[in-house]
Amino acid sequence: APTLTPGARWRDTTVAATCAGPVLVVVQTESRYEVAGIDGDGSVRVVRRSTSTVRGAGAAGVRPVQVAGTGSATWRYRVDPAAGDLRDGDGESRTLLTVT
Repeated sequence: APTLTPGARWRDTTVAATCAGPVLVVVQTESRYEVAGIDGDGSVRVVRRSTSTVRGAGAAGVRPVQVAGTGSATWRYRVDPAAGDLRDGDGESRTLLTVT
């Protein structure tokens, strides 16, 4: 089993697809996690940094529609590993989309 000690790192990739009206949109997100520390109450502080790519295509009536974009995010969480609970978190994300 992985241990949650300061400096521990891991990563994952997710792919999600959805329809925005007649346009199929696919978002791929690559996330990197790092244990930033352990608080006195046993809470583990985790930082997640993510980058995303967005792509999509479809038609609005007879007109073709293309969607493309990129995004980035940084989130900070405090979790209780014994209970498996999220105690709190905050962060920010930015996404730039182009629809043609």
